[in-house]
Amino acid sequence: MAALMTQFIGLAHGLTPEEIRKIADDPHNRTGMTRQLAMMYPDAREYQITMEFRDGQTGQKSKSKTTAKEKVVKGRYVVSQPVREKGEPSFIMIVTFDRERELFIKWILLEGGVLMKQTGVGDLRYRSIAWTGEHDGIKSIGLENHDDDTTTWKSSSFKDGKLVYSEKGIARKLK
Repeated sequence: MAALMTQFIGLAHGLTPEEIRKIADDPHNRTGMTRQLAMMYPDAREYQITMEFRDGQTGQKSKSKTTAKEKVVKGRYVVSQPVREKGEPSFIMIVTFDRERELFIKWILLEGGVLMKQTGVGDLRYRSIAWTGEHDGIKSIGLENHDDDTTTWKSSSFKDGKLVYSEKGIARKLK
């Protein structure tokens, strides 16, 4: 019971960078996966990701490609880690479903310990999540769409009503 309470306390108060790293180190295990996560996220272990970024001030665009490893931990956390050329993760993203609030929760731990949190409203029939979040005065909004082989997304981030950057991407399932 104490372990279960700790899991729910973690959701209510958010995860710390240390807790995120620990979850990311745990083994893949889809057993007991919540219905919402199972319906939204395909059973995939590796993706090829293509992203395009646009600087809101200069309009300059840049593109990148990478692969990402993905797993499910304890049946309740979808853990994604884009990997650099040398094989080390560039950041950790964890998604879960908060049954009490009926919301998806996403944490992104960047290098240097910067932690961002977003909440999402999902439509399981269309396998889509609308995300919103705020970090250091920058507000973000995005839409993520899933099918069995791909995930696509578009997001924009604003500060004081001005576009800071926008991003769009596609992740294609490899394994």
